[in-house]
Amino acid sequence: MRGVDAERDQRGTDIVARLQRELTGYPTRIASKFGDRVEFIDLFLEDLPARREAIIEALGTGEGERVRAAAHALKSSAAYIGARELARLCKEVEQRAREVDLVGAGRAAGELEAEARRVVHELGALRATVR
Repeated sequence: MRGVDAERDQRGTDIVARLQRELTGYPTRIASKFGDRVEFIDLFLEDLPARREAIIEALGTGEGERVRAAAHALKSSAAYIGARELARLCKEVEQRAREVDLVGAGRAAGELEAEARRVVHELGALRATVR
């Protein structure tokens, strides 16, 4: 059983180290030093499905301005939480929608979906370590 606990602790440490490398513009804080970000992680994880759905729905109806606005909103949240790759993909979707390239926005949104799943997994694991 100790091996399982050690492995779980190592995975948690690896996730925290990765997020530390990705955090931009804010002091690096982990675990008990995570401060006000704990509440924001919870809000981000709660809000993310609706933001992703807004992008997908707007792409489906061909509403470029709605795609742009939805991607912009998610980009800001992702940047704050430290998910730089997710924020970059949101920026790409936003930019393509602004250029009325909904095919390109759709491709970028597909990558965004995969990255969002990864971020949810990592933040969920991190959140589980913060009490």
